[in-house]
Amino acid sequence: MKTIGLAKTLITATILISISTPLIAVEWPDIQLYRSPKPLPQESGDQSLSCRALDREIARLSPYTYNYRPDFDKDPYSSTAFWVGTTIFWPAYIFHGFKYAGDFQEEKRVQTAAARIESLRRLKQEKFCYEGRG
Repeated sequence: MKTIGLAKTLITATILISISTPLIAVEWPDIQLYRSPKPLPQESGDQSLSCRALDREIARLSPYTYNYRPDFDKDPYSSTAFWVGTTIFWPAYIFHGFKYAGDFQEEKRVQTAAARIESLRRLKQEKFCYEGRG
C-alpha cells in the first residue's frame, strides 16, 4: 500500500517538475509596485568623452544605483499579503513570489548601472582625469 502512495507522489512530482521547468527560463514582465527610474539607455563612444563629460555621465547614472524598494519588514504590501493569506484567502501568499521576482529584476538593474559607472571610472583613470593639471 505504501508503494502505491510513493508511486503516486513520484508521478505527481515528475509532472509538476516537467510543467514548471519551462517557466524558469521565461523572462517575466516587470512588476511595478514601487517607483523605479527609466531603463538605462545604451550608449557607445565612451572613449571620445572628455573628463567633464565622463563626470556628467557618472552623475546621470548615479540614481540608477538606488534601490527604492522597502525592506521586507517595512513593506506594506508584504504585511497585507501575510494578513490576507492568514485570515481570509491563503493564495495571497503568492504575492511573495512576485515580490521576489521583482526584487531580482531590481537588483539586476542596479548591478547593470553600477557596472557601467565602474567602467566609466576606469576610463577616467586611464585618461588621467584624477590628476590635477595646473
